[in-house]
Amino acid sequence: MILRFDDRLNTVLKGPTPSGTIATLQWRQIVDILAQRPENLVTEDVRNGLMRLHELAPHVSESERLASVKTLRGRLQSIPLMTYLCADQSPICEEAVRCARLSDAEWAELIPLLSTEAQSVVEEQIVLGPLAKRALPGTGIKDNVLELRPAKSAMGRADAASANPSEAEKPEQQPLSQIGELVAKIEDYRKTHARPVGERSDPPVPIAASEMGRPVNSMRFETDDAGQIIWCDTAPRTAVIGLSIAHPGFGNCSGPDAAGASAFRNRMPMRNARMRLVGSPIVAGEWRMTASPRFDNQSGRFRGFVGRLERAEPLDRALRTQDQLRTQVQMQQLVHELRTPLNAVIGFAEIIEQQLFGPVSSDYRTLAAKILFEGRRLLNGIDDLDVAAKRDSGNLEQGDGTTKAAWLIERIHHRLSDLAASRRVALSLVVSGRPSDFARDADTVERIFTRLLSTCIMVCEEGEAIDGVLETKAGLEPINEFTVSMPQNMRSQTAAQLLDPSSPEDGEPGQTPLLGVGFSLRLVKNLLHSCGGNLLIGDGKITLTLPGLPTSDINLIGTELE
Repeated sequence: MILRFDDRLNTVLKGPTPSGTIATLQWRQIVDILAQRPENLVTEDVRNGLMRLHELAPHVSESERLASVKTLRGRLQSIPLMTYLCADQSPICEEAVRCARLSDAEWAELIPLLSTEAQSVVEEQIVLGPLAKRALPGTGIKDNVLELRPAKSAMGRADAASANPSEAEKPEQQPLSQIGELVAKIEDYRKTHARPVGERSDPPVPIAASEMGRPVNSMRFETDDAGQIIWCDTAPRTAVIGLSIAHPGFGNCSGPDAAGASAFRNRMPMRNARMRLVGSPIVAGEWRMTASPRFDNQSGRFRGFVGRLERAEPLDRALRTQDQLRTQVQMQQLVHELRTPLNAVIGFAEIIEQQLFGPVSSDYRTLAAKILFEGRRLLNGIDDLDVAAKRDSGNLEQGDGTTKAAWLIERIHHRLSDLAASRRVALSLVVSGRPSDFARDADTVERIFTRLLSTCIMVCEEGEAIDGVLETKAGLEPINEFTVSMPQNMRSQTAAQLLDPSSPEDGEPGQTPLLGVGFSLRLVKNLLHSCGGNLLIGDGKITLTLPGLPTSDINLIGTELE
């Protein structure tokens, strides 16, 4: 069977642009696919792939982007991807050049698309062939022609004779037509591409004093068919007119990123493409560009782009807010869709296990008890995801109020007694002295204690004991300190390992927290930080602290609940 086309890229690009860890994974997938020769990829997919990389860039750190490029060593053969990567930060550009595996002709095709800075990197890092050397700026035409065509014609021999008569007869004969054709191509290239990237075709005009004022944050613009801005509305004309959106901007040059330049070349709409403007303080800085191509109604001839530029910082902040709101809504919808049927399953399991509708055999009751246990465990995991998402987005509600310490310990002991019994773990919680009330609402404090202790219980081996002591450290601002013994399975790991959500889990399925020990402990730590508390791990124990209410009477009377 012959593979006619490669649809992997199209498959990866399905769905909306992700964020977080998924964004990094998708970035790596797209880069890995685009790195190969694009003969088997649909051209539209390649364009969409580059656009998706542009959309993912704000969600992927520079270190992650650099790491993904390093994995392409010896496999990077795509000129479109090379153009994009060389428009990134300098370390990524340098690594892409080192990883590339291009022919002399392909380097010659790529070099004119790069900035002066990136061209310098190529010249320093790579041993270039004659075609690629000819593509570098600032090289004489005649010398390059001779280098590109070692076998010279009569014209070549005449030039060589004038420079070194003793070497004049060494070159072999070659038809004049080939030299003429080559020179014509070079002259044509120089006429269309010789201007440095990001430089205006006409000399810059000094900005008049009357045009100096407050920085502009938004402007509409139009370009000609070469990509040069010919009109803008709010910015001073001399600060913007003549700048190009056709070539990536590097260093101290104005211009778009590689994705924006690629969209211009392919006459594709741009959405929030990066654009850098230099020069006048009124317009200097990072911008986002949204624009569309326009064509003549009668001839269909391309006439340029029309669009809008907006300052990057306020726009990026608005986009991040929109992403956070979108993520929160999606998470709430997911939690609702999972929690509703799960509650129904738990309810039916309770009916069977408690024989509310009549006698049930012991086998069915045992199965119902297992379903009930796993259902509640899954429900707790869903709640943890919901709490973590709200906390990360800054939308976790914390009520006002206080929490009595004795009431909290008694309630936690009651809530977790069934879980401890099912795991055959002895749970002992002690209140030392007369502790201060917690200076936080009951729901928040109960959530923190429940998450911590349930995690410890799930990690325990059968027959272990969990001992917890709550006491108040007196002072002008009392601190309630709760110390719990660490399960044996956790004592061999460092605090960093225990708080790492990616650490591998020991134990059989169903015998550890649903989302892992690292996720659970990190959630507890983040919730504590939100309340002005802290989580400490070490010396075989876990200690959490929370602010207490001032009190003048703290005794050392112990009350134990077992």
